[in-house]
Amino acid sequence: MSKITLNIPEVLTDLPKKELALLMGHTLRNAVESRIVQIEEEIREGQGYLEQYEKKYGLSFEAYEQKIDDLEFVGSIIKKTITIGISGWSACNAPKLF
Repeated sequence: MSKITLNIPEVLTDLPKKELALLMGHTLRNAVESRIVQIEEEIREGQGYLEQYEKKYGLSFEAYEQKIDDLEFVGSIIKKTITIGISGWSACNAPKLF
């Protein structure tokens, strides 16, 4: 188990160790519960944004990710094709534009 070091007000150092341990345990528990509530709210908010996106574009996020993956694959093929075309080009065989 990990250890946590806390700086506590001087007035609390006079409490009996058992009472201080209970107080710190209760405080830590409350902090964790509060953070869990915050995270759950952030998740609900994110889900709301996903629902708005899906309504607006008629596309689930999973389908969007798949389209992006497909586009990146096609883009990489186009990039390789252009690179190969450019590497075979030189000023000597360039077409005259005018």
